[in-house]
Amino acid sequence: MSYKTAFVLTLTFVVQILILCGDILGLQMVHSHLDAIGQTTSFRIAQTGRIDAAIEDWLLEQDIRLTCLSNCTPRFGDTLEFRLDKSYDPLIIAADTLTLSVVRSAVIGYYN
Repeated sequence: MSYKTAFVLTLTFVVQILILCGDILGLQMVHSHLDAIGQTTSFRIAQTGRIDAAIEDWLLEQDIRLTCLSNCTPRFGDTLEFRLDKSYDPLIIAADTLTLSVVRSAVIGYYN
């Protein structure tokens, strides 16, 4: 009988560990996606020379918020810094929604 009780208790811990691993995997996937979108956004800003409505609309379709950090009205050769934010609703890590951020920069007129 004690074997079955120990097995049930162990199973609850295993389930919690699996959910925690799922949260960590989900966070990693969102961060990787945000990193890739940041690289593409940097290229688009460098091409257009500014943050325009098309870039903002493209990011809003993917539920990503864009914030300009410095040099928001750049000229040719200037560096524009921006931050991308995305919310993540974790399963077990936290009770609140987490916000993942990526900070990137774009050199206006320089295409990677």
